[in-house]
Amino acid sequence: MAATDSQTGKPERLISLDVFRGATIAFMIMVNNQGIPANAYGPLAHGSGYEITPTDWVFPFFLFIVGVAMPFSFARRLEQTNGRKGPIYKKIIWRTVLLFALGMLLNIYPKFNFGTWRIMGVLQRIALCYFFTSLIVLNFKRRGQLIAIAGLLLSYWALMVLVPYPGKGPDPWSYSNNFGRWFDKLILGPFMWHPYEVELKTLAGTLSATCNTMIGYQAGVLLYSHRQPLERAVGILLGGTLLTVLGLFLVYWIPFSQNLWTPSFAVYTSGLGLLLLAFAYWWIDIQGHRRGLAPFIHFGSNAIIAWCASQLFSSTLDWIEVTHGGQSINLRVLIYEHGLLPHMSGANASLIYGLCHVLIWWTVLAFMYRRRWFVKI
Repeated sequence: MAATDSQTGKPERLISLDVFRGATIAFMIMVNNQGIPANAYGPLAHGSGYEITPTDWVFPFFLFIVGVAMPFSFARRLEQTNGRKGPIYKKIIWRTVLLFALGMLLNIYPKFNFGTWRIMGVLQRIALCYFFTSLIVLNFKRRGQLIAIAGLLLSYWALMVLVPYPGKGPDPWSYSNNFGRWFDKLILGPFMWHPYEVELKTLAGTLSATCNTMIGYQAGVLLYSHRQPLERAVGILLGGTLLTVLGLFLVYWIPFSQNLWTPSFAVYTSGLGLLLLAFAYWWIDIQGHRRGLAPFIHFGSNAIIAWCASQLFSSTLDWIEVTHGGQSINLRVLIYEHGLLPHMSGANASLIYGLCHVLIWWTVLAFMYRRRWFVKI
C-alpha cells in the first residue's frame, strides 16, 4: 500500500495518479488519431452540439490531473527553498512559457505559416490553467481557493450572458454566436483554429477550464494530507458525487459544451475526475492492485513528451506525400484508406489506426522508462 512513508510520515508517490495520467494521455492520443474522425465509434468522437461523449472528458481530466499533482510538487519546492516563494514563481513562469511555446510549435509544424499561426491549443490552455491555479493556491488559503473557483465560474457566466457585443443573439450559449467567439475574433483574429472564425480553445473558456485544475488541486491537498488513506478516498468520492450531481443540475440552465467549456461542463467533468481518482486511489494505492498497469505508468511518466511526440508524428504523416495509383496522397490517407479501410468497417479502421498510434508510443515510452529517461517540463 503506497499511503505514507513510515519514516517521514509524508505521502509517497501515488501510483494511481501516474496510472490516471497515463490512461488519459493514451486515450487522448487514440481519439486524436482516428483516421477519418467522422468514421469513428461514437464514444471515440467529440459530441456534436450540446452532447458530450467520453472523448470530451479526456482534456478536462488532464487539466484536473495537473491540479492533483501540484500540492506534491509545491510542497517539495517550498521545502527546498525554505518557504521562499520567489524561486517557485520563477519555475511557474518558466513552465508556463515552455508549455505555451511547445503548443505553438505543434500548431505551426510542419507548414510554418506565420501569417495564420494559431495561438491557442491544448498545451496553451494547460499552461494558462496551471499558471492561474498556481497564483491562486500560493496566495490564498483553502477558503479563498474555493471562493476563487466559484468566482471564475460566475465570471465566465457573466461574460457569456450579460456582456453586450455587436450581433449578440438570444441564446448566450449558441456555438455559432456567443461572447467567447466574438472576443476571440477581436483579440486573436487570423491566429485562430479557423482564422477570423472559430477557436476551439477559447480565451474566455480558460476561466472555466481553470476550475478543473483548481478542483484537482483540492483533491491533491487531501491526498497529501496526513489523513488515513481510506479517509482520503472517501473524501474525494463524496466531493466527486457532489460535483457530478451539481453539474447535472446546472445543465437545466447552462448546457454542456466542451467547445465553450461551459460552467456545467467544468463542474460535471471535475466531478467525474474525482470519482475516477477515488476509485483508482482505493484500488491501486490502498488495495495494492498493480497487475497490468505498467503501460499506463509508462505513459504517465512522460505524459507531455508523449503528447508532443504523437502530435508531431501525426502532423508528419499528413505532410509527407507519396504516389499511389497515379495520385499524390499523404501517408495518413495511404495507411488508413488504402491499408485498413478495404479490410474492415470505417469505425473499426479508425479504432485500429488510433490503437496503432498508442502502441507505437507505448513502445517508445516503455524504452524510456526502462532507461529511467524522464523529461520534466
